[in-house]
Amino acid sequence: MATASRRTLVFSRTLIGGLGLLASALPALAQPAFYLMGNVAPGTYSDVYGLSYDGKLASGYHSGPDQGAFTWTPSGGRQDSLGVEIFTGVSRDAQYVTGFKKNPGTGRIEAIRKPVGGIAEYLGVPSGFDSTTGLAMSSDGSAIVGHADRTSNLHSPFRWTASGGMQRITGPDLGNYTYARDVSADGKTIVGEANDTGVGVQRAWVWREGTGESLLLGGESARGITADSRVVVGSGSVGSNFGAVRWIDGVPQYLGIVAGWTTAEAMDVSDDGNVVIGKLRRNAADQDSFVWTPGTGMMMAKDYFTLQHIPYPSDTLGMQIQAVSGDGLSFGGTLAAPSVPQGGGGFVATVPAPSALALGALGCAMTIARHRRDQSCLRVSSLKSDSRKGQL
Repeated sequence: MATASRRTLVFSRTLIGGLGLLASALPALAQPAFYLMGNVAPGTYSDVYGLSYDGKLASGYHSGPDQGAFTWTPSGGRQDSLGVEIFTGVSRDAQYVTGFKKNPGTGRIEAIRKPVGGIAEYLGVPSGFDSTTGLAMSSDGSAIVGHADRTSNLHSPFRWTASGGMQRITGPDLGNYTYARDVSADGKTIVGEANDTGVGVQRAWVWREGTGESLLLGGESARGITADSRVVVGSGSVGSNFGAVRWIDGVPQYLGIVAGWTTAEAMDVSDDGNVVIGKLRRNAADQDSFVWTPGTGMMMAKDYFTLQHIPYPSDTLGMQIQAVSGDGLSFGGTLAAPSVPQGGGGFVATVPAPSALALGALGCAMTIARHRRDQSCLRVSSLKSDSRKGQL
């Protein structure tokens, strides 16, 4: 019995030591981060509009006297582009950005596809239009969506592909003011909104390659789509409720409202459909942002960041979140805060995922601590470790 007791004591001390090491390692694996983009000159403000799948590449632009575009990475910081161009979207694989720039060859503003750090490719303008704007990209940058514009109040959605070039998106419900906002990972499904010329109201639509355009049930706007195209977010009516909506396979779900605000519009969604960001409004001059998840419901973005221990400026007055990364762990936009140079600018906020292996080991160790005599957890852990050897 004495020998068994000593073994138990040694095992317990080893276990406690292991728990301590795991506990100390976990915060390092999951440190939230907040990055300010900075501003290039007085009176000019940065804004983040696009994020790669993992949030490690952001795109945006400076508004104001020194207008221009930039990309950003955690390791390299902000990289400003040469010349006047605007970046609005990023491919999920972080290889390309899109936006628009004046084509010196044609003298027109054209949508662009640009390799990160490379030379912009001009995508052209459909016949009868004056300019084009790129807004979003497929996973590998081989498809880009946006809108073509004509000065006589005509805005038409397009899809450009590397293999087929520029293609206008048309349909019976797409009126004179129609915009493509986002595209699925494979470039075959597009969402947006349009003025329905038949009844004079704005409608949310989905266009699918091979089947064409259809309206979203109760939808007014469609701003974001998941990689697999099953989930769309925007705004619309669900029963007697109007505001931010998530459609799953075409079925609408009302996402609620933050107390004290009048309405909400979802603007982007993670690739699993479970992190939604958007705008809150009281009036045109009073706006902020929300984050919605199934577990938290709709929250002010600032409150969500506080919950996630993201170290944003404590004097932040408001945020406009424009994008969430595909993995749902990074957010990009702009904020107003007196402590920030010039009172505000673009940002990227990130909540890195903790190591699944470390969490699993910690959970298993805690189970062992509670049930010293039960060795099943050790056996399961060993089996899992063996089964993964061929995958590493």
